Amino acid sequence: MVVDDQAVVRAGFAAIIDAEPDLAVVAEASDGAHAVELAGHLTPDVVLMDIRMLIEAFAHLAPAPDPARLGTLTPREREILTLVAAGLANAEIAGALGVTTGTVKSHVNALLRKLGLRDRVQATIFAYDTGLTRPRGT
Repeated sequence: MVVDDQAVVRAGFAAIIDAEPDLAVVAEASDGAHAVELAGHLTPDVVLMDIRMLIEAFAHLAPAPDPARLGTLTPREREILTLVAAGLANAEIAGALGVTTGTVKSHVNALLRKLGLRDRVQATIFAYDTGLTRPRGT
């Protein structure tokens, strides 16, 4: 299933996926709510979705995180969390901050542990939910 609020992007991804002999797009959706509804009925193996939409559709399902938990992070960990939430890879963060990739990995692991989060997706949702970062244009 392909989910994006831009029809051209959705169509492009769908065309690329459908061109593969062992893949098929079973549905397309233009918003998170419709995606959740379709996924519930169709149970696709994979959902390709803009993460900002991933966040908008599912953020209301979980209790809001306590913004005070941000206080457990060092200033550098908060900075890295913001960059993770912006979609940057470890190497990109390292380049932007002038540190090694290993240093970024250490900070990411530390912030995940301190916040009790499983992965970068949860960290991104946490950053948006606590107001540490906002979607572009808002």
